[in-house]
Amino acid sequence: MAAPAWGIVQPRTLLNMTNSSDKAWDIPVLAVGYWRVFARVLASKGIGNQALVQGTGVDLAFVEQPDGFLSMRQLARLIERIMSLVEDECLPFELGKQLDLVAHGLAGYTLLSKADHKQLITMIVHQQRVTIPILEMEVSFAGDTAVIVLSDHWGLGEVGRFITKVYLGSIYTLATRLSRQVTLKFSWPSRASLTHWQALAPRALLEFASDASEARICTARTAIQDPELSTADLMALVSPSEICVAEAGSERLVGRVRQIIESCPGRECSLENTAEALGMNPRSLRNHLAELGTSFRDIRNEIRLSFANRYLCDTNLSLDAIASWLGFSDQASFNRAYRAWTGTTPGEVRRINRGA
Repeated sequence: MAAPAWGIVQPRTLLNMTNSSDKAWDIPVLAVGYWRVFARVLASKGIGNQALVQGTGVDLAFVEQPDGFLSMRQLARLIERIMSLVEDECLPFELGKQLDLVAHGLAGYTLLSKADHKQLITMIVHQQRVTIPILEMEVSFAGDTAVIVLSDHWGLGEVGRFITKVYLGSIYTLATRLSRQVTLKFSWPSRASLTHWQALAPRALLEFASDASEARICTARTAIQDPELSTADLMALVSPSEICVAEAGSERLVGRVRQIIESCPGRECSLENTAEALGMNPRSLRNHLAELGTSFRDIRNEIRLSFANRYLCDTNLSLDAIASWLGFSDQASFNRAYRAWTGTTPGEVRRINRGA
């Protein structure tokens, strides 16, 4: 049998890593809702959910629930499974175009209509880095060009390449709506034909076997698709349909509210902004959530606590930084909220986790 187009040399290496007892592999990194976008695309290719989870140790019921999160271990095994089923190295880029990861990072910035394009790109990268901590993302500017460099700090090998293509596909979707001059670079050669790639990304220049995987977006006024386009207008263009059409009175509404909060749990995360993203008025959203036995505040607090625990136990972010990312005015406010949620303080949790 011919080797798959992914170029996997040692397929057992990652499996051994995901069998590791290192608890970092069990950090939740991706909302199941994102995975379902993958599943829909793969279903169109004749691959159902049962086939996707086979042999991965991931329960079918888990990936079909509305709310959960996949750990890095689960995600890596599922991607390995995709790679064993589909011999198309362009598939993850196609998945990324559908996923619109970076577009979710805009949800909290709909009111920043005066932000310039450099600020917008920087905010998107920072938001993405916190809400979906899979790849490392660094943004810098060379004149009028934004350079977003992606790196795999997990050491995932071929799975890391798969995820990098997903990110670049998602970046492509947004960047080409913003700028006429977009270049995507991949740090490995491609076995697929250039014609195949150009069909997937007709509005960008593509380079393979580069020094790094990165996206370059020209923000010069002459390159911007619409120089008068505001951040709010851009959000209207790229808002994923998954979170823009509410199904009031359904439990799916809770999942969509959670998705919006998870994409931006900071200060911009309000009932009013969430309702706007769902195409509802705030009072209607409040009433529908009450009918479902919950509230916006309860959902937001649950998600903030989940993020807080993740950052306290699995990162070196300072307490001030965590407080800021989660939308608190200062560390003292964060401490009070965390104590109300758990009966202890963030500092105590971090000390216990580190065995101090």
